[in-house]
Amino acid sequence: MELITILFYVVFITVGSILSYIGVTRLKKILIIKNAEETSIEKAADENNVVKLNGRVKKFKDSVKSPIQGKSGCSYAYNVLKRVQTEDGRDWERIEEKKESVDFILEDDTGTAYIYMQIQKMS
Repeated sequence: MELITILFYVVFITVGSILSYIGVTRLKKILIIKNAEETSIEKAADENNVVKLNGRVKKFKDSVKSPIQGKSGCSYAYNVLKRVQTEDGRDWERIEEKKESVDFILEDDTGTAYIYMQIQKMS
């Protein structure tokens, strides 16, 4: 085999392995959150694992205003798509996307939790 062919296979396998690792890591996070049990804020403070919380959202410092409905809240996300004709048939083309959130407070009958929102890019 030529050196270029061997290098191609090495790069291909390396990139494939990295992408597989990232995919599996993200899937694990999603499954952990999905399978977490809902608990009260009071009990969540004692947990070392991922938990689901349910309560009333309160403004912390800032709020965001939905560009579509004009309502204030703690987060929003939207995609504007356009249907286009392709050689294979019809498909959707993304024209605009936006996602924004701010930190907020979550309260239930047992306590109060400060929720730090960390936005990840939309894919």
